Amino acid sequence: MIDEEKNVDTTIEEIPMPDAEALETPVLDTDVFDEGELTEAPAEKATEEEMDAELQKEVEENLVVVRHLKQYFDIPSGFFRSRPLKAVDDVSFSIKKGETLGLVGESGCGKTTTGRSILHLYKPTAGEIYYRGKKVSTKADVREMRKHATMVFQDPYSSLDPRMTVSDIIAEPIYVHKIFNHIADPKARKEAIKARVRELMDLVGLNSEHANRYPHEFSGGQRQRIGIARALAVDPDFIVCDEPVSALDVSIQAQVINMFEDLQQKLGLTYLFIAHDLMVVRHISKRIAVMYLGHMVELSDSDTVCDEPLHPYSISLLSAVPIPDPKIAQSNQRVVLEGDVPSPLHMPSGCPFRTRCAYATEACAAATPALREVLPGHFVACDRVEEIHPDRFGIPSDDVEA
Repeated sequence: MIDEEKNVDTTIEEIPMPDAEALETPVLDTDVFDEGELTEAPAEKATEEEMDAELQKEVEENLVVVRHLKQYFDIPSGFFRSRPLKAVDDVSFSIKKGETLGLVGESGCGKTTTGRSILHLYKPTAGEIYYRGKKVSTKADVREMRKHATMVFQDPYSSLDPRMTVSDIIAEPIYVHKIFNHIADPKARKEAIKARVRELMDLVGLNSEHANRYPHEFSGGQRQRIGIARALAVDPDFIVCDEPVSALDVSIQAQVINMFEDLQQKLGLTYLFIAHDLMVVRHISKRIAVMYLGHMVELSDSDTVCDEPLHPYSISLLSAVPIPDPKIAQSNQRVVLEGDVPSPLHMPSGCPFRTRCAYATEACAAATPALREVLPGHFVACDRVEEIHPDRFGIPSDDVEA
């Protein structure tokens, strides 16, 4: 080996250059090709223009568009050190005007954080939010959005100031956003606000004589109606409903759900409805999105998600829903997941669900699967969905690898 190295006397200039045809990528020489013949850069530019056109079309067709939303929280992990807790990681969806999108998943999967981030109650770590055809990025954009987008919180008691009367609670957004400031006379403005408060109370089923009472004097259902009236005070067109019926009795839940539907028909409202009860979500929602560990794993119309889910997590989640018919309940096969939900501080590589998935392979750890449209209007974040459900895609079972 030493003698061979001594005999090597080849200089850099003597090494022959490979032919352009032998290369996988074309060799572009500016002395040979004109500027107009260089197609690589224009092709990339055309792709970007197509993406911009696609986004613009989506923004025009929907009231709310969320693209690649991320919400991380820094958690201290030592002296002057921290690590990100990925509460929401690369979530994208859109909601049409007048539509209800249901958002379901286990506790801690990022449902509430998603809703709060859309309204900028939490400042998003990354991503884009479009509302009414405009990107929400500056503080002025956030203030303008909150004149038309509000939130109904989960706990109807802790979300109401115990030192304020019902009329003051409902009127607070009107004063904050200066809704009646076009009325010059202070007395006339005050009377207009009082009339608006009475109108809102009547709209949500509260008596006008309740206006001077305090929150602790009401039941849970009545307190939630106060919170809904406050959300309607600015005449919004988009409301984030963060588990608005989870703290209520079953009979009261039905009343509140029916009220949400009546308000949507009367006022043309758009909802992002966050809840644990899948049957409630199916009843009120047109489409349902399923979240797991900060990721959206499935999105389709409510009947398809509930009756024919494709993602393994959605199948397990829906198998846990109680069925009132005993005969059907006995034939229903429960899909029990093994292990616990991983910590958002120590996310598994690749697919976030692979540590609990019965269909996971080594390839699932390579990369996080994208939410893709596998069937018309049906989006799933799983690379093996065609192998798991070959019959749904018209694939013969013999052609599917085990």
